[in-house]
Formats: sequence, C-alpha cells, structure tokens
Amino acid sequence: MSVLITTTVGLDADVAEPQKTIHLVAGDSGTRALRLIPVSGGQLLNMEDYAAAKMRLHCAGHEDLLIDCTMGDHYADFVPTPAVVVQADEWDAQLVLLDTEGQTVSAAPFTVIVHGTVYQGDAVEHTDSSVASVAYDEQGRIVLVTRAGEILKTDSYWHHTHDAVSETEAGMMTPAQAAAIEELSGHLDQDVKAASSPTFAGLTVGTLVINADGTIEGARFT
Repeated sequence: MSVLITTTVGLDADVAEPQKTIHLVAGDSGTRALRLIPVSGGQLLNMEDYAAAKMRLHCAGHEDLLIDCTMGDHYADFVPTPAVVVQADEWDAQLVLLDTEGQTVSAAPFTVIVHGTVYQGDAVEHTDSSVASVAYDEQGRIVLVTRAGEILKTDSYWHHTHDAVSETEAGMMTPAQAAAIEELSGHLDQDVKAASSPTFAGLTVGTLVINADGTIEGARFT
C-alpha cells in the first residue's frame, strides 16, 4: 500500500505557541503522509543544516511519542503511526529539528486532532497556501513562496526605462552619449574659461609649451 501526501502545511519555527491544527481519522495509519514545511523569518529552512527531523507528540493518557520524519530539501514528511491514530484524541505536536549530537535546534508546535468519525463536510485535510515570502529573482520576476513550500513566479519581469537626453527634453544619457564623454575624459586636463579670448592655465602642443605666466618653451621656427 503506497503512502500519499495528503496534507501540506507550513510551520513557523519562530512561533512558540501551537499555530496549526491537523485533522486525522482514527485507525488511518501508514496510508497518508503529512508534509511539513518549516520557515523562519519568512524563509524556507534548509534541511541540509540539520541531522534529523522528528515528530514529538504528547497526549494525556498516552505514552509520549518521538517519530522519525523523512527529510527533503525544505520539508519533513511524517507518516502517522498506529499509536497516533489508535483512537479519537488530541495531541500536542512539535516538528523538532536536531543537530548531529541529537540536540534540538528548532521546534515548531501545532495540534493534531484524531477524529473517531468523519461526517460529510468535515475538513480533515489542509494545504496552507498563504505566502511566506516575496522577493525578486535575478531576472526581476516576482517570486512567491507559500507556507506549503510551493514556489510561484510571475511570467513578466519588472523593469523601467528613461527617455534619452535631447535638445529640448531632460532624461538619461544614451550609451553613445556616455561613450562620447568617456572618450574625452582623458584628454581635457586644462582649466579652460569660455570668453571672447579663452585663457588656459597652461598649454602643450607637441614640443611647444606655453606656461600660465606667458613664457614659451620648446618653440622652433622654420
């Protein structure tokens, strides 16, 4: 009998109070899996940073349970065992992430309710599609990550343009205009004043040097 993922839910690892309620049916074990997506600060947690993921369960009148989860890149899959769904009850649950020494690094609490009878119209499965984070990718497209781990991207990308500079309109320089200024930048090193008779701090033409005080060096006559 194959195990199907029927419930996907996001869990905020920064929240200390139970934040979600998962509904199961008494006796339904080994047939379905819960995919838990832990986030912190609105970002998906990278499971490569943890050695193990386990489900910790507590319910009055039952032995506490610690059940291994199967880890993916950004999720942990939990398959309810017979001990969890043996009868209608309510469990205090935690998804705990452990380091290599078996110490709890992060824990996200929620509630598991096991129903004895499910009536038509009862909701016993949930998928959390609320948005966990919003960002732009390298192409300028909006990227949404849901708490269920789904990544959504817009087809179009964000961009804007500026009008080029003209004789009558202000705007941004075109690449050609910028290149023209760059070409001149290494050749204009004189203090030039625009007047009927321009003056120069100094001028060099070939071997001829006209100094600021009017003296001439390197002049040759033919």
